[in-house]
Amino acid sequence: MRFQPVPAVFFASSLVLGFTGCTLQNTATPSLSQGLSIQGAVHGGQQPVVGSHVYLMQASNAAYGSSSISLLTAGSGSDSRGTYVKTDTFGGFSVSGDYTCVANTQVYILAIGGNPGLAPGTNNAALALMANLGNCPASGSLATQVPFLSMNEVTTVASVYSIAGYMTDTFAVASSPSPLAATGLSNAFATTGNLIDIAHGKALASTPLGFGTNPQTTLDTLANVLAACVNTDGSVTAGSSGPTPVPASACYTLFNNAKNGTTSPTDTVGAILNIAHNPSANVTKLFNLSAAAAPFQPSLAAAPNDFTLQISFTGGGIQGTITDNIHAHNIAADATGNIWTSNFSTASLSELSPLGVPVSGTSGFTGNGLNLPVGVTVDATGKIWVPNSGGNSVSVFNSAGTAFTGSPFPTGAGTSDVAIDPAGNAWIANRDASSLTKLTNAGAAQGSSIINTNGLQNPVSVAISSVGDVWLAEQGNGDASGFNNAGGTLTNSPFLLVSSVPSPTGNAIDAAGNVWFTDQALSRVFKLDKVGNGVGNPFSNNAFNSPHSIVIDGAGAAWVADLGSNAIIALANNGTSLSGFNGYQVPGSGVPDSIAVDGSGNVWYTTKSDNTLRQIIGAASPVVTPIAAGTANNTLGTRP
Repeated sequence: MRFQPVPAVFFASSLVLGFTGCTLQNTATPSLSQGLSIQGAVHGGQQPVVGSHVYLMQASNAAYGSSSISLLTAGSGSDSRGTYVKTDTFGGFSVSGDYTCVANTQVYILAIGGNPGLAPGTNNAALALMANLGNCPASGSLATQVPFLSMNEVTTVASVYSIAGYMTDTFAVASSPSPLAATGLSNAFATTGNLIDIAHGKALASTPLGFGTNPQTTLDTLANVLAACVNTDGSVTAGSSGPTPVPASACYTLFNNAKNGTTSPTDTVGAILNIAHNPSANVTKLFNLSAAAAPFQPSLAAAPNDFTLQISFTGGGIQGTITDNIHAHNIAADATGNIWTSNFSTASLSELSPLGVPVSGTSGFTGNGLNLPVGVTVDATGKIWVPNSGGNSVSVFNSAGTAFTGSPFPTGAGTSDVAIDPAGNAWIANRDASSLTKLTNAGAAQGSSIINTNGLQNPVSVAISSVGDVWLAEQGNGDASGFNNAGGTLTNSPFLLVSSVPSPTGNAIDAAGNVWFTDQALSRVFKLDKVGNGVGNPFSNNAFNSPHSIVIDGAGAAWVADLGSNAIIALANNGTSLSGFNGYQVPGSGVPDSIAVDGSGNVWYTTKSDNTLRQIIGAASPVVTPIAAGTANNTLGTRP
């Protein structure tokens, strides 16, 4: 039976919002019959924000980095950012028919400035709060989805993290005009609804349909970090020492520890955006801000390793992966943002929606020759290819999870990984046979089909460049082998990664054609250019301890699942660390195994021992998916 995911929409479960210490009163009676009317309130911590300017913004699809589009046509006033309405003495506001919302565009709402419960006439210019409203329906009325909302620090954190891959500042959320980018942006906005109850401005402990466990305490802690600045007059003063020392203001501490490189933000949305982009930077100093006043609970009792937001998903037949680490890939993202995993012990294939909702039923897709599957990839037409280490075959499914005609197709012994070339041919690494199999997109043998030249010895991972060159990581001899698309060896192949004996397990190719390899034995990452020369490597990282699989995001950063350190480690394209001293730590007891980046900028990885799929929200740059589409269109490792 095929289970259909329920689309995520933001809805109000109640129109009266209760908070500790005060009651939020809205100034009108919200009703769906009001058509375009949107009612809401703005709170800083638990205090209403009076006189805040509320803007309704649409994400742009002109180009990455473009300014968002102001939608309001009438209100209390206007400035260079657009038309706005003002919040009243209860923090309430109303938008009634004063905008045109274009179907299938993404909309968010901002509150800038205002008095967060201080002396009359006080304005906090650094105050910026945000809530994602999501996809504009065909009716053009956002009120059918969000008749009432509460905007505060919780909604701000969830909204910014969800769309961080498409956001460059408070008034700039944008993508390219491509259909893939539109899908990635829509999925990113929808992710916000997994994290929060927008009607009450509260962090959720689990996703609305119950398949995911949320980082509620981390989200509340980040909201408390922002509240330390929001509930002040917004002064940014460094403080002073001496006989009567003056402490730095909360906004100064926040902005000084939430920079974009060397540039400090100027408002709280900009600050949380920088934290989302750099979640391992200045964690303790930021956490200490949250301890002074913590209006949102439950929150963390101590500073975490990092400020990533990670959801843990179960269901859909997800099952912990193989334990002997012979493979590198068992997770893939398709063009719609769905996530596919192969399940070794249960001989099944799982599919989850972009929101982690199982599509494949409680036991996953089964049959079709699945036999100890150890990999999965999606081709440019949407077919799913699954190598079977037990069946010496590759099983092919359509996007609905049913067997493709003629599947499974025979390969060599110990099939371990598969990749798709620009023409749609499948190249399968056969670990035990020390060979490579080439099949057409319909599963027919290509040429001699089996390639076992060039000293192949136990290939475990395969990656293909946009020119069709095929690169293999070989455990048997620690080499990297390269073939052209006709099966001939590349000049100087095989390529020695290092003079000692490495054990490569994963590889991936970036937009420049560089080939990246993980090495478990040496706890290093290697980078070769497209002709096999080493490029500034090997790269090391304090957290590396048996790096396993690797993937490239849309900015050329390499993301690594590291077995020994229980961490996800990110490297810039030049090899410098992006994820801090310890990497991004895996919650709980799971050991990271295989990894993928989707078109929304989320990092997904499987874990052993606890049968869990995890999502790091908005941590990466969105990338063209599936990988085979990037290979075919020469957009490998780029943004959609």
